[in-house]
Parts: sequence; structure tokens; C-alpha cells
Amino acid sequence: MWKKIALLVVVAVFIIGASGGCLSGEKPNLSGNWEGQLQSVTLPTSANISITGLTQDSNGKFTGGTVEVKYNPDTQEEVSLSASIVPNDSKTDEWLATIIAHGTVSQDTTVTYGGKRFNIPADTEYEFEFLLPHAYGCRGGSLNELSGGYILRLQDQTLDTGTVTITRQ
Repeated sequence: MWKKIALLVVVAVFIIGASGGCLSGEKPNLSGNWEGQLQSVTLPTSANISITGLTQDSNGKFTGGTVEVKYNPDTQEEVSLSASIVPNDSKTDEWLATIIAHGTVSQDTTVTYGGKRFNIPADTEYEFEFLLPHAYGCRGGSLNELSGGYILRLQDQTLDTGTVTITRQ
């Protein structure tokens, strides 16, 4: 009986100790400028992304910044979409950064690659959503690279999805 209790105590101490670093509640500071690549699943292409002026308050909410995505960079079919980060919907915690950005094109815009395309009508708001898991609560230190997924939406319609990798500049 005592052996079982002793084993249970050892296991409990190990579990508490192992999870201790992962339950710190610390949020990483992700403020600054970031650049990287999107790899589209919808279109057989990649895109350049830059996030400039990302600001964050002490509660982990992103309070400002601009996202720019260039589809088909450095080609005749290059299309640039710029969007402002939405402060009430964008935040980070010890596990995940969520960035929501809204933008509007001034004229009809078509992104084309390899015979596939999607359209954004003039004066229509679009939304980028980036979900970037980082497990900072377990790792600590500084985060200089993030990878995750993204979605580009036009109202309730998904135009593009894929993966994103960004690096702090």
C-alpha cells in the first residue's frame, strides 16, 4: 500500500514539475516588424508578407500595425493587398498569436496564378486572419520566427488559405 502511495506522490511531483514552466502565463512581446512568406493552398503560388509597426500592450493585445501581402512578387501579375490590424480581435497569449487585419481595395482586383484566380471587387472589405502557435509558455526567451496558418476572406467567403512563416526584422 505504501509503495503505491509513494509511487503516486512521485508521479504527481513529476507532473507538477514538468508543467510548471508551461503554466507561467507569460506572453511574448511580438512588437516590431516581421517579414516572410505565405504558401497558398488555393493558388499554386507563394506570396511575400510584411507586418510593420506591430504594437502590443501589456495584456498581449495587438494595438496597431499594417499587414502587406504581395501575391506573385516581382512579376507582371504582382498584386499587393494592404490591411490594418484590428486591435479588438488581435492578441497573443502564452500559446498562440492571432492577428486579424482588414483592408479595402480601391478598384476591382484579381489575383491569378497558373490558370486559377480569385477576385476582390472595388470598395469591398477583405480580412486576413493569421493563427501562429508558439508555445511561449513552455519555451520562454525571445521569439524571432513564427509559423502557422492564414485565411483570406471576403465577407463570409474564403478566398485563400495556406501557411505563413515570418521572421522578426
